[in-house]
Amino acid sequence: MGPTFPGALPFPRLRYLSLVLASPIGDDTPFRGNAATLEWLNMYLTLNTINVLRDNMVFTPTSHPRLQSVNLGWNYDLPEPRSASEFEYMKFGLTIGPNAPVRQFTTLMSHPRLGPITTTLGEHKCIQTLELTHTRIHILDVIALVKVLPLLSHLCSKVLPFDPLPRSIAKHNLPAYVIAKYPPMGKWFRCWRINSDSDFDVKIAVKWALLLALICPNFDYVAVPANSRELFMAHMKEMIASNGYRQHATRLRRLLFGGWSNNIPNVKTVQAKRVTVAN
Repeated sequence: MGPTFPGALPFPRLRYLSLVLASPIGDDTPFRGNAATLEWLNMYLTLNTINVLRDNMVFTPTSHPRLQSVNLGWNYDLPEPRSASEFEYMKFGLTIGPNAPVRQFTTLMSHPRLGPITTTLGEHKCIQTLELTHTRIHILDVIALVKVLPLLSHLCSKVLPFDPLPRSIAKHNLPAYVIAKYPPMGKWFRCWRINSDSDFDVKIAVKWALLLALICPNFDYVAVPANSRELFMAHMKEMIASNGYRQHATRLRRLLFGGWSNNIPNVKTVQAKRVTVAN
């Protein structure tokens, strides 16, 4: 428990606040008097900190109108009750500055699955950049996110090492299957940055990227770690030239220019949210 300062008002014009502490805050002192000025918040969450913020009603739907960036982290290895799941941490975090254009979630010492988070994120339609840096997802998760987040333009995640697409469908029929099953979506979706695990399956990632390109008309960039780029590029060229994909080669070749390297477009977060789940 951190120190408490009843009645203190130390930062009445504060614009930037970082509370990356191993111990929770003792009270709401850092937030007093600056709801109208705070623009950037970086804070380490514990269950006690969440209770302090709730008990003192620090954040409400209409408070902190100038808050632009919210970065929240937590660590399950801390010696505290573990009743709150990552989903509950994220759900609470979304109540902090619900209209903040930039939002990050940093989860430490954990590798969560997307699970019910998709529905919760879908309640925040203004999310444009979603960074789930250490969250393992598959193509159906990506499609679900693109569907519930109409302004989503940038996504960062890891990929699961298995393919959820029906095994009964021949590989060369997958493009036709995806086009028939999913209408065009993700008007603003442009970039998917993929982080790798030890079991990173390059071929699966390539297939998912190409299939996404067939239903997301402006998806032109896919980035992978440096040690996987050459293999990723080779598999992508090979798959584009294969049956089922070849007839869409003009569209799919757009993924070959820049996106697989470091040439990722800069994000203009004028009316956007950025959410990160990272180690």
